Amino acid sequence: MPRRFSRHVRRNAVAYLALFVALGGTSAWAASAGITGAQIKDESVTGADVLNDSLTGDDILESTLAEVPTAATARSAAVSGYEIVRKSDVTSLPLGGTSDVAVCPAGKKAVGGGFVGQPNLQTLASFPFQGGVGWDVSVLNSTNSSSLFDVYAVCVNAA
Repeated sequence: MPRRFSRHVRRNAVAYLALFVALGGTSAWAASAGITGAQIKDESVTGADVLNDSLTGDDILESTLAEVPTAATARSAAVSGYEIVRKSDVTSLPLGGTSDVAVCPAGKKAVGGGFVGQPNLQTLASFPFQGGVGWDVSVLNSTNSSSLFDVYAVCVNAA
């Protein structure tokens, strides 16, 4: 039996090679060579043909995109009454945490904020205070002496 099989393979080796090339060789070549844009007919590729999340900003002509509906609303929203409020010379206790708030004037809301202080102070928290009436900052003083810092709130007219 093994002898008959080996004789069969020797006599048909060229035929098996041709069959292999016909069935798999060309598809392997196409996969390795890739398909170029010149080989694709215009308007023939649809969204269903593109792998999800495979396109980047460089692949898209931005002038062909429509405006996002909420962008028109955001563009027409006017910010007025911009003001930076500073609470100066807040003392941070040695080897501990200290918090303080820069409060916006009546009718204004905080949209940002932060602090400026000595390099030994580390930010523990920085966030809007009580719905935006000001900006709250908490710092950690890692030294044996007191340090000063200023708290800032960026305030705008509330709508």
